Amino acid sequence: MTMASLRYLPLGQIHVSFTDVHLAPGVANHRLVLPVQVTGTWLDAKDPQSNAQALLTGTVWTEQPSFRWLAGLEPQVVTLHGYAAGEELAVSLTDDQLIALERARALDDVVLRFKIQATLLAPPHGVHPVTHEELQVRVARTRWLELMDQVGTEVGVLVRIPSPLTDSALTPPPAASDDFAASLAQAAARLRQARAELRDQQWEALCGHKPESAGKHLPVGQLAFGQERGGHPGSSTHSGPTLGGHLLGRQEHRQCRPP
Repeated sequence: MTMASLRYLPLGQIHVSFTDVHLAPGVANHRLVLPVQVTGTWLDAKDPQSNAQALLTGTVWTEQPSFRWLAGLEPQVVTLHGYAAGEELAVSLTDDQLIALERARALDDVVLRFKIQATLLAPPHGVHPVTHEELQVRVARTRWLELMDQVGTEVGVLVRIPSPLTDSALTPPPAASDDFAASLAQAAARLRQARAELRDQQWEALCGHKPESAGKHLPVGQLAFGQERGGHPGSSTHSGPTLGGHLLGRQEHRQCRPP
């Protein structure tokens, strides 16, 4: 059990104990739900009428592979007692965020850092109503795999294939022939150009490419217009499944127009 202690001097503390983690599947967006036990140490545990209300908010950060912002905590008003009372905190995560967490954890646990802010809604005289606390929440890899299984078909699976087509820093593989080397270089150049035009929203130039020729000898070349999920919606229609936003299979290119 992981516990955060939010201090209100000289009043007392709010204890927030994290017990487990659940994942509620949604449509391209899912809720990471964290059941918690909350306690107000200055309240009388024997008196049910002794209570106080506090607003819990905050942010969630990932520590894998580096310290980065992930999402915001959904604001939650909790009722505090002198004894531990059950409440829930929740974080909304997209398909892409779940995939990124899965990729970043490698074979380890998922490590999240919560920056929690508590605001007393009716603070006693002389007590500052706002306080903060940070804590690390670790989701065991076995539990994380269970959560991913619960999401099921609602989330994709990312398959990464290192390729010189999209990363000029990679060393190209040895070519089987001069023709193959020329085809690979042409495909790489066209893909990089297409990515730049997509980023700069140069729709007319982007739609002028013919990815079927770029991928003549290398099927992955067909990914030129489908590998960014955030690309403009009129550029193509996908007839194959996607894995982590990357198109698998062929594409049928139709009328291309800016969003």
